Amino acid sequence: MRSTTKFYIFVMIISFCLCGCHKKGSFAAQNLSFSEINQEIDDKIKTKQIIFDLLKESETGEDNLAQKYNLTGEDVEEYFDKEAVIPIQTGEIAIFKSKAGKEEKIKEALSQYVKNRSEKLSDFPLQQKQLQEYVCEKIGSYIIFVTGKDKESMLQYIRSL
Repeated sequence: MRSTTKFYIFVMIISFCLCGCHKKGSFAAQNLSFSEINQEIDDKIKTKQIIFDLLKESETGEDNLAQKYNLTGEDVEEYFDKEAVIPIQTGEIAIFKSKAGKEEKIKEALSQYVKNRSEKLSDFPLQQKQLQEYVCEKIGSYIIFVTGKDKESMLQYIRSL
């Protein structure tokens, strides 16, 4: 009987370690898991912990990076991008892991992206204003870009990673 109890305790500890110790990484360790962050952001929006536009994951890859942001693989090691499901909404989140010395180039590209998108929203002054009030912040080698409703709460969550 005693060995059975020890066995169950052992199984519970192993289960906890395998299931409960899964991490999304951190800025400090330079190892963010974009797929984990993607899921958590979706959960926070769906459960209304953060009031934000409903987002969809954008296409990633060299082509999207070049078309949307005018950046290349020479500038960005990897990136994560979510945009509003409804095109007129301005909610967007992007996290870029920059290559060494490319942080300012990424920030400039994001500024130009906002300017270009803002011109397309000229008939929608409220959305245009929300877009122009974007936040772009550097944490380690990561550049975080957030725009839309309650961007401060979203940014606060992202900073906590």
